[in-house]
Amino acid sequence: MNQDYTILSNSHAILLPHLDRVVNVFYHKLLNQHPELNVLIVEDNSNTNKNTIIDILEMIVKLLGEERKPEAKRFFVRLGLKHSKLDLNERHFGAFAQNLLSALRHVMRKSWSSEFDRAWRLAINDACVIMIKSINDINEEKEFSCINLEEFLKSS
Repeated sequence: MNQDYTILSNSHAILLPHLDRVVNVFYHKLLNQHPELNVLIVEDNSNTNKNTIIDILEMIVKLLGEERKPEAKRFFVRLGLKHSKLDLNERHFGAFAQNLLSALRHVMRKSWSSEFDRAWRLAINDACVIMIKSINDINEEKEFSCINLEEFLKSS
């Protein structure tokens, strides 16, 4: 088992009782900074939005684990394909990554560590890369990458 997977699993266990707050902080930050992303919100069912972010956090952890990695990759490919119909660009994926990491930091501030930060930052980047590659595979003219996302997240 790799060290980052252990770190993510441990921090995810700490997060579990606070997931509703993570979701609220995430959407508040994201939509205040990028109101154009309101199109992503399922207005008639806030539980759908909440469950999507909770699923994303769980799958990010699984992405680093060997046993469930294929399942997590399929999840992020499907999520990328779902978002391919929208006019998203690298800035939107950067905003998603930055605000998800920021929400985790905010909610876990007392138990947040540099190890947690590094592991989550890398894993969120991996998830974004999978989503972007799935979009690129079906829409070559909209090609963009997460190559600079890691640097972007380090500065946030």
